[in-house]
Amino acid sequence: MAKANKIDDMSNHANLKGSIFKRKSLDPHRVKSLGYFALSGALWAYSPWVAAHFGSSFSTFAIASSAVTGMWKFNENNVINNIRVCD
Repeated sequence: MAKANKIDDMSNHANLKGSIFKRKSLDPHRVKSLGYFALSGALWAYSPWVAAHFGSSFSTFAIASSAVTGMWKFNENNVINNIRVCD
């Protein structure tokens, strides 16, 4: 059954010329989420200095919130970027 599904998928892909299955790997939404991960890593790397300036509870909250925000923004469900009418 899996082989039949794979053959059907290949024929659909050939008939549509790849127009539905094309997708950018790094759209602006994902780049923004990677920025949040980078911020979290930078805050973690400089956590002693951030904690000295703002306090340990604020620095811990900032690291955790930027990491969770990065994960939240990186998550995508059922996104369709491009649909074309096939002749």
